[in-house]
Amino acid sequence: MEEPDDILNSLKERTKQVMMLCDGLKEEKKDLLSSNKELMNKVTQQEKEVEILRTKYKTLKIAKTVSGTDNDVHETRIRVNMIVREIDKCIALLNK
Repeated sequence: MEEPDDILNSLKERTKQVMMLCDGLKEEKKDLLSSNKELMNKVTQQEKEVEILRTKYKTLKIAKTVSGTDNDVHETRIRVNMIVREIDKCIALLNK
């Protein structure tokens, strides 16, 4: 059977190991949270860029349609009517 001093020393050593492991895990958590925050910021920035590009694409598509290419006269009329309806909706919302 082990001596009480040996048991106590073993317990102290295991406690030190657990504390060191805990400190290491705390540091790893801190690093992961920081990395997560950076990635979330990057995702938010890229979502904004995507929205800007979608808006530019929509504007370019409207401009191309309105430019009146010969084969898309019908589509041009549809697009103009859609724009007029959107403007009417905006005016109605402003009048409320």
